[in-house]
Amino acid sequence: MAIVEAVRQGFWGEGFRLASKSKRTIEALGGTCRIIDKGNESNPLARALDHTMLGPHLAEGVVLTPLELEVKAHHKPVNCIIDLDGVIVHPWQWLLDEVEGDKHDSLIPSFRALVQITERAAHTTIWTSRFNIEKNPYLSWLGRFVEGRIPSFPFMNKTGIMNLERLGKGKVEVRTNKSLRNPVKDLVDIIDDYPADLYYYVGSSGRDREAVAKYLVMKETPAEKQQLIFLDTGHWKL
Repeated sequence: MAIVEAVRQGFWGEGFRLASKSKRTIEALGGTCRIIDKGNESNPLARALDHTMLGPHLAEGVVLTPLELEVKAHHKPVNCIIDLDGVIVHPWQWLLDEVEGDKHDSLIPSFRALVQITERAAHTTIWTSRFNIEKNPYLSWLGRFVEGRIPSFPFMNKTGIMNLERLGKGKVEVRTNKSLRNPVKDLVDIIDDYPADLYYYVGSSGRDREAVAKYLVMKETPAEKQQLIFLDTGHWKL
């Protein structure tokens, strides 16, 4: 477990330091970033809910932006974009299950938080760099080895996608093969495909932070920049 925690937090709090640096960059670009944890939370998605207008209550110190207050008052649509690994599951979930000895039960708190989010959001996109083995002719042979409610990183299959999407009752889409070279392009595609007045993006890695910063650079007006709010888990790696 010590190795897993080191990957989450980094050594000597490196994860939180990087998240803080990213927060300063995002805010300098006119965006909004909230660090929801210092990287040691085993269920960061539940904490993310309390840093939005979608939760039953706000975490201490969180102040909603004027746009959030307007959207909430007028019941305007809010969409969520959620990274899979590091937010909903840990990429080493199989190791956690083996250590804790109770396979899949560790996912229940995250699934419960995901259901709460999908009930309140107009649409939720679960975004991952995992490979969908059924869509890749070079990986399809791995199907016999990939099993479980959510397959082990770095793979995804139709069973894992179905288990995630059915939690949202038609309001959840899983997108695989997130670009590691140019994640902002995929981010723009998601936002363009599902228009809303406000977006919450829950991320856990340097790629997520990079995508948000580049997205803000692309936007010209303060109003556009304020439409995307980034919730950072404070993780070092995933």
